[in-house]
Amino acid sequence: MKTKWIKPFIKWSFLALFLTFGTVIMVESGIDGTNSGKQSDAVTDQVQDIIDKNYDKDALREIKDFDIDFARPIEGETFYVGESLSYSISFSPLDTTYKTLDFEVLNNETSDQDVLEIREERQEILFKKRGIATLSVKSQRNPSLKKLFKFQVENVLATSLELQDENGNELKKLSLGTGDSQTIFTSILP
Repeated sequence: MKTKWIKPFIKWSFLALFLTFGTVIMVESGIDGTNSGKQSDAVTDQVQDIIDKNYDKDALREIKDFDIDFARPIEGETFYVGESLSYSISFSPLDTTYKTLDFEVLNNETSDQDVLEIREERQEILFKKRGIATLSVKSQRNPSLKKLFKFQVENVLATSLELQDENGNELKKLSLGTGDSQTIFTSILP
């Protein structure tokens, strides 16, 4: 007899949770993306702080430092439009709990945010336009951990011009008389 109230209580509890979460989802869907994202980040940060305060402190590994290793040296190097540069990230300690990094392109001297593009999912930087860009990488968990990298990007310069006739044969010399015509194809290299 004492257990008759358990089933209705569970049913009403699930109904209340369903209605609460449904209302939250409807309210969130009515907020524009930027504000919704900020609100979600704020709630996530608060929940994370509560978890951290109540979690086993020995199990958390705070990030102390991180390094970004590029596939080739970058200091004093010039990169060219269309090139890409891969990188890898290492953390100290290796088993740090929070490994999320924020990538941001800063103070482009060309005032153009399109000099380079960060492809985090592929751990790759794509150089898109001529200019100078500074890349800022900082820990989301500890914003005081920040690294800056400067990239100079230049257009690819043509080194040669090839001429070919209609059959694809290279033309080294072409002589035409008055009224003559010749179809030629050009290739600019690289």
